[in-house]
Order: sequence, then structure tokens, then C-alpha cells
Amino acid sequence: MLAYLGGRPTHSVDSPASSGKMALRSVAVKLPDLILLDIKMPELDGYEVCRRLKADEQSKSIPVIFISALHDVSDKVKVLKVGGVDYITKPFQPEERSTPGMVQRS
Repeated sequence: MLAYLGGRPTHSVDSPASSGKMALRSVAVKLPDLILLDIKMPELDGYEVCRRLKADEQSKSIPVIFISALHDVSDKVKVLKVGGVDYITKPFQPEERSTPGMVQRS
């Protein structure tokens, strides 16, 4: 899979992990440049996955961006406390796709 910005491929994107444990195994096999992480996942939630990634010397510097349907301020604060760098709510709003920010949403 490829990520597209401006109509051209910019980065390869590995297949999504179906659980928190699978996400950790995937990172252990191949360190990504960036991790997009949902909060609600089977086996381990996104908060715990992020805690473990940040506790590991190999993965602690990888930026983790959470994507979730949860909208509570407390969820967003918890993301920052466990080491996440940004929080994107879903579903995505059309205005978000054209708003400059840390992450270009397309």
C-alpha cells in the first residue's frame, strides 16, 4: 500500500495490525518511520501499545499518532501522557483534509 500526498506516492504503508499484540510484533520485525494507532484494539488497547513502544529502546523515538472515534478530552490527554504526538478523530471531516497541520489528512 502507498500513502499519497498531492496525487503521487510518498511512503509505503505496511498492512494494518488486527490487534495490539500484532502491532508490537510488526514493529519488532520492521521499525516504521511513523505509527498510526487506534485506541480500541483487541488484546492490548492503543494506550498500552504506545506505553510499550515508548519503553523500548528500539521504538521509543518513533512518533505515534492516534486515530480514534473517541472524542473525550480525557482520551486526548491520555494519548499525550502515554507518548502519543497527535490525535485525529474519525470520521474525518472534509475541512480537516485541507487544514495545514502536523499531519496532512487525505
